[in-house]
Amino acid sequence: MGKELISRTTFIKGVTACVVVAASLGILTVGEYSVNSSEGSTATSSTSVGSASYTPGTYTATSAGISSDVTVTCTFDEGSITDIAVDVSGETAGLGADIGDEMIEKFLSAQSASVDGVSGATITSDALKSALEDCIAQATGGTDGGDTGTEAETETEAGTEAAETETADADTAETETADADTAETEATETETADAEAVGTESADTEEETSTASSGNTYTPGTYTAAAAGISSDVTVTISVDEESILSVECDVSGETAGIGADIGDEISEQILTAQSADVDGVSGATVTSDAVKAAVADALAQAMSDTAAVSEDVEAETEAIETETVETEAAETEADETEAVETETAETEATETEAAETEAKETEATETEATETEAAETEAAQTEAADTDEETSTASSGSTYTPGVYSASAAGIDSDVTVTISVDEESILSVGCDVSGETAGIGADIGVEMSAQILTAQSADVDGVSGATVTSDAVKAAAADALAQAMSGTAAVSGDVDAETEAIETEAVETEAAETEAAETEAAETEVTETLSTSAEETGSADGSVLYTPGTYTASAEGISSTITVNVTFDETGMYRIDYDLSGETAGLGADIGPEITSRILEAQSVDVDGVSGATVTSDAVKQAVEDCIAQALIVNAEDDAETEEETEAAETDAAETEAESEASEEETAAGNVETEEEAETDLADGSALYLAGTYTATAEGYSTEVTVAMTFDENNIVEMDADVSGETSTWALIDDDVVAQVLEAQSVDVDGISGATVTTDAILEAAEDCIAQAMIEEDDSDSASTIIGGADTPTEIYLTDNSSDAADAEDGAETEESDAEEESGAAAYIPGTYTATAEGISSTITVSVTFDETRIYRIDYDLSGETAGLGADIGPEITAQILEAQSVDVDGVSGATVTSDAVKQAVEDCIKQAQGSQE
Repeated sequence: MGKELISRTTFIKGVTACVVVAASLGILTVGEYSVNSSEGSTATSSTSVGSASYTPGTYTATSAGISSDVTVTCTFDEGSITDIAVDVSGETAGLGADIGDEMIEKFLSAQSASVDGVSGATITSDALKSALEDCIAQATGGTDGGDTGTEAETETEAGTEAAETETADADTAETETADADTAETEATETETADAEAVGTESADTEEETSTASSGNTYTPGTYTAAAAGISSDVTVTISVDEESILSVECDVSGETAGIGADIGDEISEQILTAQSADVDGVSGATVTSDAVKAAVADALAQAMSDTAAVSEDVEAETEAIETETVETEAAETEADETEAVETETAETEATETEAAETEAKETEATETEATETEAAETEAAQTEAADTDEETSTASSGSTYTPGVYSASAAGIDSDVTVTISVDEESILSVGCDVSGETAGIGADIGVEMSAQILTAQSADVDGVSGATVTSDAVKAAAADALAQAMSGTAAVSGDVDAETEAIETEAVETEAAETEAAETEAAETEVTETLSTSAEETGSADGSVLYTPGTYTASAEGISSTITVNVTFDETGMYRIDYDLSGETAGLGADIGPEITSRILEAQSVDVDGVSGATVTSDAVKQAVEDCIAQALIVNAEDDAETEEETEAAETDAAETEAESEASEEETAAGNVETEEEAETDLADGSALYLAGTYTATAEGYSTEVTVAMTFDENNIVEMDADVSGETSTWALIDDDVVAQVLEAQSVDVDGISGATVTTDAILEAAEDCIAQAMIEEDDSDSASTIIGGADTPTEIYLTDNSSDAADAEDGAETEESDAEEESGAAAYIPGTYTATAEGISSTITVSVTFDETRIYRIDYDLSGETAGLGADIGPEITAQILEAQSVDVDGVSGATVTSDAVKQAVEDCIKQAQGSQE
């Protein structure tokens, strides 16, 4: 039913009526306590002032929370609450659903429902307090005795008298309040006057109130009333059962902030404790307190009258409505949130779609523009090329080219492309393309391929590279321009250049004979040492021979995200420790494989092991670095055995014959003025000194750097020898120990050397010959003082007399030998220049460019970038070193990259054929 605002007079009447009714019953019910209305009362209530009395047992009650019913189960003994259990599982997760333990602790501590709730979960807190109050009411109600007969009438009379007394006291209190609050507003003074007037009226209502109180105190239900506060209407909602006030809620939110707006909890607690509106109120907020008390009195009056607008059915209906409201609000909130999410998603999708369409249009426009630009540039380049071809055709009537080097440029897609071409009179010898300013990954990568096409076609009229048309056309245009220069009289070749070229050719001719002779000798020695090496490799270290030079070796290789460093420690027969740094690799993958991959390598004593699954690149890098360390530590064992001697006897004989021929020529040149090594050995047998004791040093040109040898002699022996080959190819940088051992054992440089490292071996032996020549003693017939003579060209010869004329004869002899060598060798082996060829690798087409002088291969360039990373892509230095060392493609290749090795060899072989004249 609708609620009407009440006046101060009505409020005072209500308060008085409540007091009278309570007095007539002789009891004021306060929560779980019952308080006598006057001293000396003989009422039979089971609860006296200041103490609690319960019917022992367990009681359960429920109350509506924010989103579910909360349940409280309370256990009592005769004087206290002993245990409380609550069920708030249906409340809001993270808020009301989590406050159970805290509220139980408060209830047990206070032995009452009159406690502070939990901040942020007020509704659930209030529901728990309400349910606990219901349990307390059940426990106290179970021990209440009914009052009947004369005792009830006596109590009614006594109550009436007490009510009159309390009314008078109330009048006095109201008067005192009026005096104390004179500083209040006019509204406050008016209210106080109204309260005084009610004092007279209350006597008239005492009899009526007393009569109405003969049944239960309240009609159970929830009642609401309002009263005017200082700034707004104050609303109070109370819940009662038949005998007590169960809960009080005050809405004072419209009152003065920080004063009246904050008293709701405190004054509600006062009313619950007093079970009455007759409470002190809150100091400093008198007007708001009085409004709350007036509204409570009105609500209690409704509960005590026969016109109470709340029955159990209405309460049930109200609860259903409230539940429905909560559910509806939750559903609406969820719907709103869902709609917001869907709206946001739709907007996001629309934005992304729009962005994608915009990007597609921009990309299409860019591609169209690029295509049009490329087409225009292609057309221009083709026109230019056609013009150049015409010029080339016209200029080709005489000798094809004027020998020299020519450069020209043409516009590419991003930059000028420069082509440099070297030609002789009839052919293109080399082509260099600078396309570094073109698009990375496209035009910038076509230089090698375009050079190969032009060299193969011996023309600028080639296909070009698919996907890089503009850059290809620029290369062709520049190449055509350079060739046009070579065919015209504008060739940039001066007389100085011709003179320089002639000098170079003359020098090449002069050195050709010596190189040819050295090559023949080297071939014979190589045949011998390769046979020895093959036998040694077949036997390996099975017989316990030394396989490695003990020590720790370091190497690095590129992993997936860092450079990996490995340290491998060897004894004479194997690896026994591997240290590594994988800290820069991927955490949880490559960075963690160290123990597993190294244990596999140590167990196999080889890098031919499976990598670690999921970390292939890192595994391959570790194996590659360990393999490099093995190459450093490996000793090539050239020790002979009986079987090897038999197999290589013919080769040794050939080598000996070659050496004998050379010695015979030298002996003829010296014309009797030379003491041979055999004669020196005879002198040694006679006890005469052979060397001037001391240490001598000499150098010779190795494969990559100068090799330095230091030899220490006593009078008759080489006692110590050191060779520094640290600058040579890493695989052969440690062969010096083996060569040194051979020289010291033979006391001569006439040793086999090391197969596969001929250039380095020869450099060591050449420097050793120089040291021996320095140390050897010259003697004359008069036993004059010893003199150090000789040199690298005459390491084992001793000149006994002044040999200035003999030296001239020797020089003439050398020239004669060179002339003979030239006659024997005939024409040059190769046409000097750079040749390019391709072959199919394991996963790409491999391009190789090989540069020749007239007698040898002296440079190999390659592109293995398309081969397998960590395997074929990395073999370039090793395979080309083998080919350059052997001056042939008849080499082993690199283990683990056979297909790539074979492709490199095939392409080099093709270049060799071109250089030998097949390109005519």
